Amino acid sequence: EIPMGPELLRRLRGRKADYQNVFAGESGRRVLADLYRFCHMDQPSFATDPFVTAFNEGQRRVFLRIAGLLRLADDDILKLATEKHDE
Repeated sequence: EIPMGPELLRRLRGRKADYQNVFAGESGRRVLADLYRFCHMDQPSFATDPFVTAFNEGQRRVFLRIAGLLRLADDDILKLATEKHDE
């Protein structure tokens, strides 16, 4: 179990605020939409090669970490996936 001292809690809150600041605004939404596609969130990560599956899962974890820190709901993620952005 990880001790939740005041310093650790402060750092975690600061990290969350940093992510929220970085991804705020229209440019942040465009980056998130790009990461959604790049991290293969719109398709299964399974491949016949287990190394490819592991690689794909690693990409998905990056997006899921960002989404978790931003507290994006499923509806928010679906909206990102369907928004049209300049490629």
